Amino acid sequence: TPGQTYALPLILEKKNVFVEAETGSGKTLAFLMPILFNLTRQLSLEFDVKEDDTMCHPRCIILAPTRELAMQIYRLCYKLTKVFSFVKCCLVVGGVSKVVLMSLRNG
Repeated sequence: TPGQTYALPLILEKKNVFVEAETGSGKTLAFLMPILFNLTRQLSLEFDVKEDDTMCHPRCIILAPTRELAMQIYRLCYKLTKVFSFVKCCLVVGGVSKVVLMSLRNG
């Protein structure tokens, strides 16, 4: 999308970017892809060195202003990280049952 075309190269250069676009234009993917790219590159190097290390450590925290947006970001992040054994995505929100949170993975 135009927003992704504009934002991705700048984000990969570690520039600050502001993208304003309509819903469904790919803004979430535009900021998640560089994060995941950097995490997978960094962690795959560390994974090769320390195969026996089973400790998980947070490497990135994404804050969202609403529960709905947090859930949307989580769904996409979960789908994108299913293929990596060394990158996991977690959602932390208040006021929602565990059943609802588990259903997000399928939705």
